[in-house]
Amino acid sequence: MVDILALGFEDGHIILLNILYNEELLSFTHSSNPGPICSLSFSSDLNLGISLLGSVSSSEEGENITFWDLNKKKIHCTLPGAHDGKQVSCIKFMDNEPAIITSSADGNSIKMWLFEKGLTVPRLLRQRCGHASPPIRIRFYGGQDDPIMNGARNLLSCSEDGCLRDISLLNEF
Repeated sequence: MVDILALGFEDGHIILLNILYNEELLSFTHSSNPGPICSLSFSSDLNLGISLLGSVSSSEEGENITFWDLNKKKIHCTLPGAHDGKQVSCIKFMDNEPAIITSSADGNSIKMWLFEKGLTVPRLLRQRCGHASPPIRIRFYGGQDDPIMNGARNLLSCSEDGCLRDISLLNEF
């Protein structure tokens, strides 16, 4: 697998090359209305019993994440609405894990997905999202036992994007 390279093109075409022998192994086209391929990532997890390639295409329709089964040479699944209709910027499988990270610059978010045996589509494990536009008001709130922040344990922020965020200052997730 060290000698295999995936190339994504503007027309939504993906080619897998064996660079040691200079030969094309597989070829895929992303969708019926493809856009440029933005990001590609191979799965290195052996426990799932499947070899996957994750790809992100940008098109006028918004995000498009596709997982390709390299053994069967076809689409394994697609992940619609992964970042709430915002364009996905990057996709990355974690080394030797059935987990994948996706990020969206447009949606100001990062998400971790988990592939599990028996499930075709990965499930959302964790996410961190910010506002889509700059915050217009930020306030501390919370308990009364901390004199430094007047007991604040959380931060509330609101933005013109219509979202109110509650951010814990004690817990990461």
